[in-house]
Amino acid sequence: MRQESFGPDEIVIPPRLRVGINEASVASLMESIGKIGLQTPPTVRWDKDDGGEPSIVLVAGRHRLEACARLGMQLIPCVVFEGTDIEARLWEIAENLHRADLSVLERSEHVAEWIRLSEEELVQSAPVSARGRTEGRGNKGGVRAAVRELGIEHTAAVRATKIAGLSDEAKEAARDAGLDRKQAALLTAARAETPQEQVAEIRRLAEAKPVKPAPAPMNDIETEEMWMSAIMRVWNRGAPQWRERFIETVDAPVMGAA
Repeated sequence: MRQESFGPDEIVIPPRLRVGINEASVASLMESIGKIGLQTPPTVRWDKDDGGEPSIVLVAGRHRLEACARLGMQLIPCVVFEGTDIEARLWEIAENLHRADLSVLERSEHVAEWIRLSEEELVQSAPVSARGRTEGRGNKGGVRAAVRELGIEHTAAVRATKIAGLSDEAKEAARDAGLDRKQAALLTAARAETPQEQVAEIRRLAEAKPVKPAPAPMNDIETEEMWMSAIMRVWNRGAPQWRERFIETVDAPVMGAA
């Protein structure tokens, strides 16, 4: 890959990248670029498949491109990606997975698409046997590639495919209920067989009373402070005769009488 500079109007933004702009992210990037410059340029690629004039298309870095444009940069440094459509989309997904604002559902959809596209690439590049059959790596090839190249655990990749397999209706219901960031709820709904059952499960989980998590164990200092606070509350409430009796029953070095 090489680096070139393009004007903001020269870069074509695909439809899937035109929505979902996070204004806070753009503002943060504008501040960072203004202070230290553009450290990680957007990624673009030349598209010559439409039969017309070649165009430069954004692959990854929508927020960075937006920040540069709003800062009035006439030329924006870009990394020019050279590869197939599948390779470009895999690159875009890999970059998107580094975003901290992704919900569990969004991250799962990205990982599942990466696995699917990786499978397609494996099939296209696999050798052909003497019988004319493609000798691919099987259905698990994309998962293994995701584990190796995305740096995720095998179980995480499998969970992602299950969550991404939810019906569109169930995904929308999860977003509406605020469960798109709850992995356990999404996996529970994914076990339902039909879209209607998945939506019903999402609604049931949304209406269920959340279980209060158990408090974390206290360390020695926190335990001492808790007991000292309790003793002082009781002491302040006690009658004078009770305080005298208490002092008589404890060792002087522990509780000296004033």
